Amino acid sequence: MLLLLVVCALLLLFCSLDVWYFLRGVQVFVEACFQPGLIDILADQTVDGKVTSHDLDYMGHMNNSRYLRECDFARFHHYMMNGFFMASRKLGAKMVVGASTIRYRRSLNFREAFEIRTKVLGWDDKAFYLEQRFISKKDRFVSAVMLCRQNVVRSSPEQIIDCVCKKKIECPEFPEDLKHWISYITTSSQALRAENEHKGHDTVLIEAEIQDKQKQIGEIRHNSQLRIQQKEREAHELRQAISSLTRSSRTAAEETDLVFTELIRSMELKRFEVRELIKAQEKTAVSQAEQLLDKIQKEITELRKTEAELDKLSQTDDHISFLQSCQTVAPPPVLSVLPPIATDPSLTFGPVMTAVSDFKGLLQEVCQSGFVSIYEKVRDVVIVGSVNTEPLETQPIVMEDTAAGAAGAAVQAMNLPFGLDQHQVNSLNPFLPPPQAVSNFVFSTQGSVKLSLGSRQRHHQRRSHPRRK
Repeated sequence: MLLLLVVCALLLLFCSLDVWYFLRGVQVFVEACFQPGLIDILADQTVDGKVTSHDLDYMGHMNNSRYLRECDFARFHHYMMNGFFMASRKLGAKMVVGASTIRYRRSLNFREAFEIRTKVLGWDDKAFYLEQRFISKKDRFVSAVMLCRQNVVRSSPEQIIDCVCKKKIECPEFPEDLKHWISYITTSSQALRAENEHKGHDTVLIEAEIQDKQKQIGEIRHNSQLRIQQKEREAHELRQAISSLTRSSRTAAEETDLVFTELIRSMELKRFEVRELIKAQEKTAVSQAEQLLDKIQKEITELRKTEAELDKLSQTDDHISFLQSCQTVAPPPVLSVLPPIATDPSLTFGPVMTAVSDFKGLLQEVCQSGFVSIYEKVRDVVIVGSVNTEPLETQPIVMEDTAAGAAGAAVQAMNLPFGLDQHQVNSLNPFLPPPQAVSNFVFSTQGSVKLSLGSRQRHHQRRSHPRRK
């Protein structure tokens, strides 16, 4: 009687519940507890299986629903091995299947051995994505492939991974087929939500809306690609401009060095010529004066000789001898006409020094105006233009009485941006005026540099200044 009750209870249990499912789950749990865990959460994990009579359908091969059932046990075993199951329980989370797709390639026959290879392909902020393959042990043929989305409830995949690995793990890049599959289920979810939201209302079909959105996305992508191509062309042109400007700057610097070297050499040559000219003029003037002095000394000697003879003759007492001697006396020598002689004791090379000083002032003014013109031309060489294209207003620039003040006033008047244009100017710069000089420059809108009225007046006064005789 007791045995009959037990049999009836077992029959009732098997009829009301899928007892074999729960027993299989206990078996998988026990087997996983006694197997070493996986070190790499992204590694493959294999579970062996065999087609039994419980798995057959009316065609004599493994039932389609059994594939999904075996995948459930394989995933549970995989979560036990890599630690996801215990981590989810520790975090109070649950993992449920959100989507799955299986593709059958070849049927598994009765008593055919197979293995299920499970692998985590990646994850996002809500779910894990797994791939499971049914591989026949007979010829290693992949009989079926399944993609599964395992949603994480009340937690996230990153928290589970951090709990298992104790460090940050980067998600691998999704395979191309997985991307398409995720796109499909996302689109399906959006379509279902739109269908529920617009239920009972006169709206367009979701397919038409999707096509319209896809068309808009296509146009946006096309415009984005055009903008990318345009920006790439601009970047290429900008790189070419930078390279060209760099080469031109190097060439200009070398040629500028040559020009200024020639100018310095020319000024040195002129300095040497003026110095030699002064020495030659000194030698010529002194030589002429010495020759004239020798001539005058000779005439003085002749005159004194004649005077001595006349004194001797005048002291003779014999009148007859005196008369005879007077007839033999030579007439006085004819003195030569002397050229005009400058007897001014203040005769110096002072006018020469005045002329050199005037030349110095004129050269400094010319050099300063040329330097400002060069400065403007250098500033005009730009790659990236200013947003404000209005011309600069004409405004005077007063050169201060110091070199640094001159450069600072020019920079401030030209409204230069902070950068290379605001370097401290060396006081030894030959283009800057001396401390006593004050020059006014006016920049026209065309960029030319002109001397102001005061500078021109001083220039004409210097040119018309009379030389000292």
